[in-house]
Amino acid sequence: MKNRVLKWFIFLGILAIMSNLGLQLYLLRSAYKEGQNKFTQAVQLALIEAIGKMTGWKSAGNSEFGPVKKISSDYFIVDVNDHINAGVLEFYLIRELRNYGIDADFEYAIYDCETDQMVYGNYVRQSDREKRIDRHRDLPKYPGLVYYFGIRFPSQEKYVIGNLKVWLILTSVSLLILLFFVYVIFVVLRQKRLSEMQRDFVNNMTHEFKTPLTASKIALDYMRKSEAIGRDERLSKYCEMISAQTEHLNQQIERILQISLSEKKSFIIHYEEVDLPALLEKISETFMNSHREFILNFREKELMVKADRIHLTSVLYSLIDNAVKYSHENSVIEISLEKPGKETVLSVRDQGVGMDGQYLKKVFRKFYRIPTGNVHNVKGFGLGLYYVKLVIDRHRWKIRLKSKPGEGTEVCIFIPKS
Repeated sequence: MKNRVLKWFIFLGILAIMSNLGLQLYLLRSAYKEGQNKFTQAVQLALIEAIGKMTGWKSAGNSEFGPVKKISSDYFIVDVNDHINAGVLEFYLIRELRNYGIDADFEYAIYDCETDQMVYGNYVRQSDREKRIDRHRDLPKYPGLVYYFGIRFPSQEKYVIGNLKVWLILTSVSLLILLFFVYVIFVVLRQKRLSEMQRDFVNNMTHEFKTPLTASKIALDYMRKSEAIGRDERLSKYCEMISAQTEHLNQQIERILQISLSEKKSFIIHYEEVDLPALLEKISETFMNSHREFILNFREKELMVKADRIHLTSVLYSLIDNAVKYSHENSVIEISLEKPGKETVLSVRDQGVGMDGQYLKKVFRKFYRIPTGNVHNVKGFGLGLYYVKLVIDRHRWKIRLKSKPGEGTEVCIFIPKS
């Protein structure tokens, strides 16, 4: 992912989640205020009903809440205009508050005009839940009234919040999603930075290897042209071994560079007409000294496909090289070309060691090699089939792998009609 795209992805993701979280907080605040208003209204109506039934006041239930004065969010003063019996008052308060759905604990105090003091009545626990009792025996007075009482709800805030469980859950979920998204962004950025460091390191190392490798090939070519070495069979053999290993190393370095280019999105496919049978014959000739029998099964002597010649050559070389590596000497390697319908099917089949079905999809992963314990008869970096899959996907072709332990492996490439 490009840096610019990643930055926009992060920005839009954070903006969307922050907007959702902000909306949730706004709705939560609105719901809290609405809950407070409903609580206040229900308490005022319940208090009017209580004093109406206690004193026979005929205007009980009106919407003006005249005798009820809200001092704070949890404290109310009620003007009774008559003598107050504490026991009768408590009875009606409990009944009417419950009738209006208020089961919050409350405490009350009655004003005594003779002593000019608020006489504490009682703390009434309406809920069955065990919790700490927060008594306020010094409930404040209200000037200008003679017969009145004060009622306070110590757990008013908790009571209102307790009725907002759904909103609290939604807000908590939004906050958790935001935190998880931030964590994912941190992990992605960290992995991206490590991946870039790894890619830069591999690029630098491969380029550093190219210089001494080129010098070694020049020196080797000079040695092979020497008459003294040409007359010595043993030295000539050593030169051939060094040449083969040098070429192998060069191919591995080129493959790493090509994979690195593909990850930078600069892996461009240059299409041209390629004669597939001719290309396969040419590549197969390079393996004639591998002590394997090659069968080229081409029904059509000339079959043109649109492909990148360089990358296609590397793919075919890699597949045939794998068939040679993982098969025994004097075994048969069959290369077939068929055109059953609108697509061309290219297959490379060997009679080698094969592999278990659980590894068929994993072998296309980068640096993956089938576990063989501490035995590694075939050397490599695990990049061959990874590179093959990259090229096949860039061409928009399909690849299928079939294999059984001890019976060999068949790789099929399906090339649609251009």
